[in-house]
Amino acid sequence: MKLKTIEVKNYRSLFADADGQHLKLDLGDGLNAIVGPNNCGKSNVFRALAIALDPDAAFDRSADMPAPFVWSRPTVTLTFQASHHGPEGTLLKRLKEYEQAANPSGKRTYADDGIVKLRVTIESGGEAVGTRRQVFVSYGAGGRALSEDDALTVRALEQFNKCFHFVLIRSGEGLQDLLEGKFRDILENVLKDDLAEALEQAEAHRRRYIEQLREGLLQPLSARITSELVDLFPEVTGIELKPEVAELRESLGNMRVDVTDLVTTDLEQKGTGVRGGMLIAILRHFAETARRSLLFAVEEPESFLHPAAQEDLREDLEALAKRRSVSLLVATHSPYIVSRSAEAKVFALNKDGDGRTVLVNEAVGTQPHGSVIGGLFRDRLVVDVLDRAAAVPATAKGAVVIEGYTDEKFFQLAAERAGRPDLVDDLAFVQAGSGVARAGSGGAVLASMQALIVAATSTLPVVAVFDSDDPGRQAAKFLRQVGEKTNEWNRRTVLEYGKVFGGHFYPYEAEDLWPTELMARFLDEHGGSTAPGPMHKAVAERPDGGLHYDLRAEAKVPFVDFLEDRATAEDTTKWIDMLLLVRKGLGLSSEPPPEPAADSAPDREPIEMHDERVTARHPGTGEHSRVGPARRFLSIGTIPGGVEGWKDGLDRLIAFAGTGAPSRDEAIAWVRSTFPTVNTDRSALEPWECACKFGFVEQYDSAYRLTPAGAEYRGDPSPARLRAALIESTAGIQEILGLLAAGPSEIQDLQELLEGAESAWAQSPTRVTRRLRWLEHAGAVEQVDDLWRLTDQPDPVSQP
Repeated sequence: MKLKTIEVKNYRSLFADADGQHLKLDLGDGLNAIVGPNNCGKSNVFRALAIALDPDAAFDRSADMPAPFVWSRPTVTLTFQASHHGPEGTLLKRLKEYEQAANPSGKRTYADDGIVKLRVTIESGGEAVGTRRQVFVSYGAGGRALSEDDALTVRALEQFNKCFHFVLIRSGEGLQDLLEGKFRDILENVLKDDLAEALEQAEAHRRRYIEQLREGLLQPLSARITSELVDLFPEVTGIELKPEVAELRESLGNMRVDVTDLVTTDLEQKGTGVRGGMLIAILRHFAETARRSLLFAVEEPESFLHPAAQEDLREDLEALAKRRSVSLLVATHSPYIVSRSAEAKVFALNKDGDGRTVLVNEAVGTQPHGSVIGGLFRDRLVVDVLDRAAAVPATAKGAVVIEGYTDEKFFQLAAERAGRPDLVDDLAFVQAGSGVARAGSGGAVLASMQALIVAATSTLPVVAVFDSDDPGRQAAKFLRQVGEKTNEWNRRTVLEYGKVFGGHFYPYEAEDLWPTELMARFLDEHGGSTAPGPMHKAVAERPDGGLHYDLRAEAKVPFVDFLEDRATAEDTTKWIDMLLLVRKGLGLSSEPPPEPAADSAPDREPIEMHDERVTARHPGTGEHSRVGPARRFLSIGTIPGGVEGWKDGLDRLIAFAGTGAPSRDEAIAWVRSTFPTVNTDRSALEPWECACKFGFVEQYDSAYRLTPAGAEYRGDPSPARLRAALIESTAGIQEILGLLAAGPSEIQDLQELLEGAESAWAQSPTRVTRRLRWLEHAGAVEQVDDLWRLTDQPDPVSQP
């Protein structure tokens, strides 16, 4: 059972704003980090969890009520995702009965979807400490709930407590402090679950030991004292000496831990690193052996640890959070504790002018963290540079620092089209500068700064790649000068794009590595390829005989999109040469993957690319036949609504296109007016490009019009038609359906299988998740607990 959402109303600094909005945190499945300055309310979130989950948590109305709402009721609502199996399945069955009783007219319950919503309020009752009230929230019932003493409520709460444990570790709290509190109860329960027989034997030994003390060692003394006292005080009839041997739970609370290195030392006398490691080890044991789900809330786990030790601690916490039965929150001041995994999230809190704790920003682990953890630093630029350096995955074998977004896209696209994904699969590309993806170049100066930080914070080999223009050459020269002092940077690890053009000096840029003809085609489609236009400033001859097009900044991303549609293996020659230089500088092998064995060779020759369709030439006959679309796209693009509502956005766009053939400007204006979250013309064009990739829309005379397939879809926007379009247009869809046809699977397992099959698009769980969500809205797959499976809808797993 995972904690998914925390909502807090009117507790300490966590009170509603003028519009009634209260603090709500939607957690990730991995390590959840809460960051922010001192006194911003991080600890209050943890106290609110304790109020909700620990019956003995202290509450003082005079101290715990927010000043603007001193007579309100503090309320904490926690939403969990539970399994339909085992004790959690029993809980869901009881909650369904509860919800049906609380809302008899309701046809749906949260329990049907595996959702548990617990709401805890502190009623005033005229007492300073208040009265704690626990109820469950029913779907569609509003504020209605069964009373706390109702039999259904009691049964559901009893089962909930059998399924869930809460562990709060406060800042600086040691093992001894923990064992004297609720931690001891959990330890005892875990031991009962995991070592019930041994625990029972230990208790039997304790009782036998007491009996032997009383009847053996102490009985003669008792008899002697009794005889003497009876002589002095005739009314005394007997004396019994009873030894005090602590019960097991009390012994656990007073447990001492000795650590032996050169000498044996009490754990409390060791450094905080060792003590922290001991706590993590105990938490991990709890997670492995406990039969209940666990919520760990840890305050400032990084206290007194140096950065390298903090990173080790983060890895331990990440491993802990991966378990299905563990929810993990940490409050931290350290960027080294913040996780970069796809399942993790980070939340930035601060206080507004009224002293109210507000959620300033949030991000999942794979997103840039600069805007979220910026409060931990004074200089935002430093935040972005450190953020990018910290994002280098541990699985990479080398880091490549480049000037911006398009450089990374060029490298990866070239490797994909050339059939050499092995050249980039083990590399981490680090973009320079600040900003988000698709933001263009961070610049050569920032790239040199970024390279130094990556090299200082990572154990990986690092190569920096610059344009050969003046800024790039100056930045490269600076790094090499640093290398003269440190022996880290040289002509193998500091590269310029001009190196693949031979000995001619010229201010080559990344775009020059693509053939001139390809650039000319791009500019022809965007305003002309000779005279300066909206996409380029000038054209000049290069020493190698090609043409250098000085692209404007706003042309960079459209050029990437153009390449994704048009670039072929023949266009990647210089990029592959550049990748080989990069790998040589990193000290990595660049041997191509082995050729397939002769007995596994395909029946057809390699596929030839054409503008409209792909054809294959059959051996012997020389005839061609259609075998599928020109190419399956790595991404279908962005449609307003995201993975949760993208089909609705697509359907609305197709309906609008069907009312006429909107011009490019009309198409942009419609998207921006219909979807307020779209705020640039470039972003407004993406859904139209997506519809084109599906084959529903085509461009004709600078206008968008429906294709026959689009007209059919407009008349019947069924999931079946959408499934067919997904299979035909998008890389990875067929592979996922094929794997799920063998049985349900988790996302991580799917990704491992796809990576093992060398699927170039399966670079992260995020890409797999996105495709699963697309297929979910197209009615092809569904999620049950953590497993994805095919629905009963008939779907073609492969195409002829």
